[in-house]
Amino acid sequence: MEYVPSQTIVISHMAALRAIRVARRRYAYLPWRPLDTMEQQWALSSCVIGRQLADLDTLCRLGLWNHEDSSYRIDVLSSSKALKRTRPEFRCHIVSTPLPAGSILEMSPGIYVVAPAVVVAQYAQTHCFPEVLALIQELCGAFSLPEDHRAGVVWRASPENESQNYAKAESALHAKELQRKLKKLSALRGCSRAIPAARCALDDARSPGEAIMASLYHAPFARGGFAIKEMILNHQVDFSDDAQKAAGMPYAICDAYVTAARATLEYNGSYHEQPGARLHDDKRAAGLEAMGITTIVINREQLRRIEALESIARLLYQRAGMRYRNRTSGYGVKQIELLNGLRTAFGWPAC
Repeated sequence: MEYVPSQTIVISHMAALRAIRVARRRYAYLPWRPLDTMEQQWALSSCVIGRQLADLDTLCRLGLWNHEDSSYRIDVLSSSKALKRTRPEFRCHIVSTPLPAGSILEMSPGIYVVAPAVVVAQYAQTHCFPEVLALIQELCGAFSLPEDHRAGVVWRASPENESQNYAKAESALHAKELQRKLKKLSALRGCSRAIPAARCALDDARSPGEAIMASLYHAPFARGGFAIKEMILNHQVDFSDDAQKAAGMPYAICDAYVTAARATLEYNGSYHEQPGARLHDDKRAAGLEAMGITTIVINREQLRRIEALESIARLLYQRAGMRYRNRTSGYGVKQIELLNGLRTAFGWPAC
């Protein structure tokens, strides 16, 4: 007979983001079951924080609690106004409107967590546009930051050794799917702030560096970006026979393929500075050139200089047969704010 707990705990807000990052780093995907509407109502109404609820050792094993950090609090969500506040380890929140099916996921019997789309909406309540965009790029991307990462805090992030700052994982969301879910979650306070960021997001970034680069070029002028709309991240280009002979490989994966310009933006982090990687990059660029696709490399230093990034944007517009016209008032300030906001959101130093 299946065990059905009389009380539940629904992890929410920043604690839910921590749980998502723990799962993506441990398992490379989210293994939790989505609840239907009735199950969600029961889980929320049964979330009452009393003295007998929630073994902290179990929460610690799930990555939701840190015994060494006395200041840490676990955010929980409930629909019951009887939610008690008798335990200092918990921070309690009340949701007054029903949530769409799939807004809550089951971690283990009696322990639930809000879904990534809900986390995005909650995160947007207290974070600025670049920070929300960075989070969405992470959740829609193929990487996950450490569970203790906090936006705006330069922690362990090191652009010189970037691969140590994140783990590979399957995407937890897709950008279009997130937009649809946020519209259904419109009763949540952060949705109106999250939706504009979701519209600027792209799927499949493989690293924070790629996410920063893609966000800058894809975001509209009004947000400080370069308004390149037709951009596909990690797009596979199958080589012709001549291109295969030039490259010595059957295909290439483009970091950010700009369709109209027949060009690919490639972010070269620390890995690409190794001799073997340089040789591979040269062969790959030769194959793409044989396909009529120009490779434009952006390195760590260029990702600090808005003038260099804008000159590349002008080149992409020219290749696409378009004029680069940024008529946004104060666009220079907005570009710097977006660049620095994205960098600090991923724990990189501001320019």
